[in-house]
Amino acid sequence: DLSHRVLQHLVESLRKILGSNQTLTVNVDGVKALPNDQTEVIVYVVERSPNGTSKRIPATTLFSYLEQANVKVQLTQIGVLMSVTRTELSPAQLKQLLQNAPAGVDPIIWEQAKVDNPDPEKLIPVPMVGFKELLRRLQIQEQMTKQHQTRVDIISNDISELQKNQATTVAKIAQYKRKLMDLSHRVLQVLIKQEIQRTSGYAIQVDEE
Repeated sequence: DLSHRVLQHLVESLRKILGSNQTLTVNVDGVKALPNDQTEVIVYVVERSPNGTSKRIPATTLFSYLEQANVKVQLTQIGVLMSVTRTELSPAQLKQLLQNAPAGVDPIIWEQAKVDNPDPEKLIPVPMVGFKELLRRLQIQEQMTKQHQTRVDIISNDISELQKNQATTVAKIAQYKRKLMDLSHRVLQVLIKQEIQRTSGYAIQVDEE
């Protein structure tokens, strides 16, 4: 994972590549570890106008700028291997994309892939072509599995620590209860002695019999 310092350096470098324009702000929308010690960083740029309003630069516009030959050289120098655009498909584009199976994909398999889609609102089937793509998917899955396992281990350790704290707290409560009972008993003894001393030499009252 990128450290905060490295991420900040990346943002500053991108801002310089964009011409150090004071009206442009580079924002990080997400960071995800990838196989082979690589990291995916999702960024977007906001342009602030003189009247105080702001607008988000379209991803396609930003991508076109970053794909210029001289800009790509600068990106390579700061460790950026490639840039891609992420845009939301319109309903018409999505329908057209899903309607016909991609080249080289059996229509029956494509239809089954659409049926098996766990979240059609956010995900679309993407065919894997060739061993290289299959290997890349496998590496990404392994990376995600490691991240999930790390998170599970952290949660497990937190639960163990909470259980230890709970056991300690229960033991302390029991200890304080014993102390309270002991103190209550002592107070009662003191009150009895005081009452005996107060009534010493007096005849027993009717309500005391």
